[in-house]
Amino acid sequence: MQTKKDLEVAIFDLLKSLRSQGLVYTEIRFAPQLHTQKNLTQEGAVRACTAGLEKFYKWQDEQQDNFYPLHANLILCLMRLPNREHENSLTVRLAAKYDQHHVVGIDLAGPEGPIPNRAFSPFFKDAKALHIPFAIHAGETAGPDSMQEALDLGTKRIGHGIRCLESNKMVKYLVDHNITLECCATSNLNTKVFKDIDSYLLKTLLSKRIKATLNCDNMTVSNTNLPKEFKLLKSKTNLTEVKEHQLLLNSINAAFASDQEKKSFTSYIQLNLRKKCSAYAEHF
Repeated sequence: MQTKKDLEVAIFDLLKSLRSQGLVYTEIRFAPQLHTQKNLTQEGAVRACTAGLEKFYKWQDEQQDNFYPLHANLILCLMRLPNREHENSLTVRLAAKYDQHHVVGIDLAGPEGPIPNRAFSPFFKDAKALHIPFAIHAGETAGPDSMQEALDLGTKRIGHGIRCLESNKMVKYLVDHNITLECCATSNLNTKVFKDIDSYLLKTLLSKRIKATLNCDNMTVSNTNLPKEFKLLKSKTNLTEVKEHQLLLNSINAAFASDQEKKSFTSYIQLNLRKKCSAYAEHF
């Protein structure tokens, strides 16, 4: 994915796939700095992805079917890697520049541990000054201390965060401050956070009033998608329909979408999901 055409096609095909699964909203994460190995700049990568998104919207408008329209936005990832100060700073500036062109936030991704989250404080200070929402990956391979660093930087969403249950203090903080966790069951199994999916703790998080959500992390490496994740947890952990509904509402409430978009998605989930969304019909 190192050319404009590659990225346009990847975004277009991904969105068609997500729409076929019955999704109504998605936030696609990618790191523009990882798409510059040939002739693309970071900005060129962002523009290519927004072009693919616009192409999808045009295609979707031409369809005549029963699928609810899929809305999509982009999150630009900073990388938790050494010697990336210039690249990460540029990513923050691009998120601000394209905030009216489907870019709704930034994220910090990459291997957890070698470089502490606090080392990236300047970028998130800039993000707050520019009113850019952000999420931070933490609490997967590292524990609650990594999550606390992410929270100290001001994040309201944590990618993974599944290890919060190792600290009662962390659980209380998440509840009191309305922090959302982006939980990824199959991915956590792949990375050896859990030995088997039967022991996945999503229901425990919900029972403690933590704003947990269910996500894919990725669909290719983990060979999954969102409907498969719901089906897996229903069969392996007895996830109830009420809990599934709560996970979806948590996702909408935490989305970086506009208030108008959120209102639309919430109404759709509450009123029409059982009848119209074929990918989730068996769950509700």
